[in-house]
Amino acid sequence: MHSKPTYEELEQEVEKLKDKTNTLSEIIESNPHGIALIDNSGQYIHINAYFTKLTGYTLKDIPNKKIWFEKAYPDKNYKKQIAQTWENDNKKLGMGNTREFKIQCKNGQSKQIEFRSTFLNDQTISVLTDVTQRSEAEKALKESKERLKAIFGANPDPVAVYNAKGYPLYLNDAFVETFGWTLKELQGKRIPFVPKDQEELAQNKIKEIYTTGHPVRFETKRLSKQGEVIDIFLSAAIIKDAKGINNGLVVNLKNISDRKKLENQLQHAQKMEAIGTLAGGIAHDFNNILFPIMANTEILLMDTAEESPIHDRLQKIYKSAIRARDLVKQILIFSRQDTIELRTMKLQTVVKEALSFIRSAMPSKIEIEQHISKSCGLVKADSTQIHQIVMNLAANASHAMGKKGGQIKLSLKEKIFDQHGLIDPDMKPGSYVCLSISDTGKGMEKKLIKQIFDPFFTTREKGRGTGMGLATVHGIVKKMNGFIKVSSTPDKGSTFIIYFPLVKL
Repeated sequence: MHSKPTYEELEQEVEKLKDKTNTLSEIIESNPHGIALIDNSGQYIHINAYFTKLTGYTLKDIPNKKIWFEKAYPDKNYKKQIAQTWENDNKKLGMGNTREFKIQCKNGQSKQIEFRSTFLNDQTISVLTDVTQRSEAEKALKESKERLKAIFGANPDPVAVYNAKGYPLYLNDAFVETFGWTLKELQGKRIPFVPKDQEELAQNKIKEIYTTGHPVRFETKRLSKQGEVIDIFLSAAIIKDAKGINNGLVVNLKNISDRKKLENQLQHAQKMEAIGTLAGGIAHDFNNILFPIMANTEILLMDTAEESPIHDRLQKIYKSAIRARDLVKQILIFSRQDTIELRTMKLQTVVKEALSFIRSAMPSKIEIEQHISKSCGLVKADSTQIHQIVMNLAANASHAMGKKGGQIKLSLKEKIFDQHGLIDPDMKPGSYVCLSISDTGKGMEKKLIKQIFDPFFTTREKGRGTGMGLATVHGIVKKMNGFIKVSSTPDKGSTFIIYFPLVKL
């Protein structure tokens, strides 16, 4: 049985409780956060000095929770939302969720406040922290990120943002469209799009940008996910953190493949024009030399008996002169200094006639397959020159297949081009008659395709070709306002496709 405490003992306990209360009061009042004690009926028991400093409200201003809600949250809908949140949190004793709300202070100023409430059996303790500056900073940072994202997103050029380790942090839509990779599949990885022959240049430029701190700009190449080589004008700059420490790179990769293609086509056109002018001049002079040779040889042949050994020699001279004349004519066609008369016609008959002639001249091991559409419309052309195109391309295909033989496929059909499918900068959208000749020969490397239309260029053995066949085809096609496309794969053959504009009557 416990004895009752004496009066002195009770006084000591009271003093202890006073000390504890004073200590707790000092803690509450000196706390750098607003603190409010609320009983279960919603009455405010106590608010500390910092609460008043933070909000402007005294205990007299907000004697209970209802008045606090009315003053701090004047917007009805917002007040209803917060009251509901408070009720939900109050259902469970203990530390509640940290909440962030915008309040209206006594002076009308708005502040972003973080609330941390502890729900006890008989009262609630709410701690208020002013996070207005932090909230505004976060909002400004978010807006800055969104603004930057919008700028990068609107950029038609591919953009990649890298961290200090060289891993991508951001890729804009143009990057994904151009190169094929998404950010998700590249997380924590380096982008595998630097070709082997560009690695040294890339490393040197990265070293330069981090050494000098200045942006770098240079032309290079990059690979797409599908392995396509893309010409790029690359611009890169360092990203620094708040302390000025290098934190990554932002890289702009402008696709200049079309521009490079146009530059190459222009250079080729200028080269062909220069060679054509030179070749045309030489051909005219050579023609002037050939004329008396042929004329005098014809006269000598008429004056010489056929059984004479001299007649046979003269005949060989005359045949050689004829071949030289034909070569000169090809040169003149290539240089566009020989006139051809274009007329509106269908190509089906001419192509079939050329095929008949080819068939009789081709080795038996070469099979010719033809697909000639009857519905092909009219083009402006010269039948003799069309015949020559087919003959030259067929002869080229035959040579590519050699003694082992193979297959030549010839097709004639119509094709419609829109703005995006054009194969030449001078080509216009519309309907074209498409003449295609392909073979199963040895094919060519890409670098060789660029040279095949150059005059006097040939892959044949010395003495087996003049190198004027494809140059002549190119000259004829251009003279007929047509376009030519070549595709080839080593050991898988080549395809020559010629497009003639359809004539609309």
